[in-house]
Amino acid sequence: MMDLAAVLLRHMRPTMEMLRTAIRECPAQAWRQDGGMAVQEHAYHCLYSMDRRFTCPCEDYRPPPFHDEGSAAMSEPATQTLDRTVILEYLDSVERRVVARLNVSEDELTMERSVEGRPFSLVDACLTHLRHVQHHVALIHRIIHEVAPIRLSWRSYLWG
Repeated sequence: MMDLAAVLLRHMRPTMEMLRTAIRECPAQAWRQDGGMAVQEHAYHCLYSMDRRFTCPCEDYRPPPFHDEGSAAMSEPATQTLDRTVILEYLDSVERRVVARLNVSEDELTMERSVEGRPFSLVDACLTHLRHVQHHVALIHRIIHEVAPIRLSWRSYLWG
């Protein structure tokens, strides 16, 4: 029988890999767009959100040194262009945090805590971020395709 953490991770990892591939393959003109939300903002927003949600306790969260509140909230374009290597290193860091955070008992995975006044477990965090990151990866694919005929593949546990 497979444990719950292993099941969650075998779905989280392909999702993070899709984001990683989109960041790596993104043409320069799609990475950052003057006055608009581009790939950089979508990627940072996803990672910041996961980083925040998988830091426990939440009160211990400290944003990265390059934090940009506008792009974290997707409310305005980033104030500076970040090199992709910075974002890719942040993705690696967030992925390590997620893996470590999920390496707990099933009781801990399903224990509900109050987050923003609502019951929320680590399983909830995984399901929320699977949907959230996939949504932004789809938007990133569209942004990339608008500037270059690049088709990025979809990944999952069963289909590569």
